[in-house]
Amino acid sequence: GTSDYIPKINRKEVMFGPIVALDTFNAVRGNIDYSGKKQENLRIVGVAYPLRTGLVVPADSPIKTLSDLQKHKGLRVPAQYTSMKLIEQQVDMSLRLGGVKYDDFKKVPVSGFVQGMFALGQGKVDISWISLGSAAGRKIDAQLRSRGGFRYLDVDLTPAGQAMLEKELPPVSVVLEKNVKMPGIKVPTRIFQQNMLILTHKDAPDEIVYKVAKVLATEKMELAKSFGAFFRMDPKAVGTDPSAPYHPAAVKAYKELGLKIR
Repeated sequence: GTSDYIPKINRKEVMFGPIVALDTFNAVRGNIDYSGKKQENLRIVGVAYPLRTGLVVPADSPIKTLSDLQKHKGLRVPAQYTSMKLIEQQVDMSLRLGGVKYDDFKKVPVSGFVQGMFALGQGKVDISWISLGSAAGRKIDAQLRSRGGFRYLDVDLTPAGQAMLEKELPPVSVVLEKNVKMPGIKVPTRIFQQNMLILTHKDAPDEIVYKVAKVLATEKMELAKSFGAFFRMDPKAVGTDPSAPYHPAAVKAYKELGLKIR
């Protein structure tokens, strides 16, 4: 997981790595998985694509929104993600945005993100956290076919909830997902979004970082041929994520292209 290879990037043992914005935000500030160990050598090369995630339930569940969780305390939820505390951080925030907390539910320990997802398909939990369009998500949707698959819970934010999200998890926002062909999206639903970033070390060679940045900004369709998530990327926004400093060579590339730099 990223908690293993982010330190390797920070030590310049690995040149590049794809990391979600919240994990990057935590790493450079010494939060969660990196408590007391700031990864201060990390630099952003660019935004790859938006990653959308959220809490899900079997489609036949009466729970439709996060606030509905207040009427269904005691259900089983994955917890104690031993290899990715980042996921537990997001689940905890989602529950609190719904007006409940982790202790209102039965915590089922899981070792990692994927194990937490599969626990839903295996009937070990009633609620889980799944990435939109992921291969694991599609498999779980198939496992729950007799229940209509799974369904994302609508993020029905209050003004107070919006303020809490912006304060505690600033790289994360809420967007309306309209693609009902996606597993879990039965009707247009508000779910969470953050950027998937390409990270490097502050002393990574300028020439290489410059070339990678130029590819991110100019070769969307070629990237999408190899990995479909790039179809969702916005080439004009590659230089705009606030989670960590950008590598100077990436800044140079984006300025030459006339792109916005945060």
